[in-house]
Amino acid sequence: MEHLAKTGVALALMLGATLPAQAAKMSFECPESIDETTPAKRAEIQKLLPVGNAMDDPGRLNSSIDALRRLGLSRTLIIDHLIGAYCPTVARDNSLSDADRTAKVRRFASRLTVLVYDVEEASEIILNVPLKPSMVDEVTARARKAGLSVEDWLSRMVASAVQQP
Repeated sequence: MEHLAKTGVALALMLGATLPAQAAKMSFECPESIDETTPAKRAEIQKLLPVGNAMDDPGRLNSSIDALRRLGLSRTLIIDHLIGAYCPTVARDNSLSDADRTAKVRRFASRLTVLVYDVEEASEIILNVPLKPSMVDEVTARARKAGLSVEDWLSRMVASAVQQP
């Protein structure tokens, strides 16, 4: 698989590897820029990247992914560039500890990887929502009682809640 063949920033973050700068300074730092492109190509890519918290605008994030694909970037480079654009937003959040910042970027990398690798034509957006174990047990029981998968049950509950005035 392409993403296993290259060592990208996303892979390092997802696998829990410590970036060299983090190990040396013991503080959160965003990864260095990606070297595999020319300066002109980097400028073109920069115009396509979302600004701010990319998870706040999933439509813009999907548009960026599509545009980067059209430029011919590999999946690994798409992920690396998008993490590179997202990371400074997290780094500026002074309410987070270094561990929280790292966790937030890892969560983004995980969500992004699903979007880039598993959802070629994004007709749906997958949201990752942490739940307490007791709530997961209750959701699982209710889904089973309704004869649905947990995912289908949750999707129906969210759709129902959104449609309520």
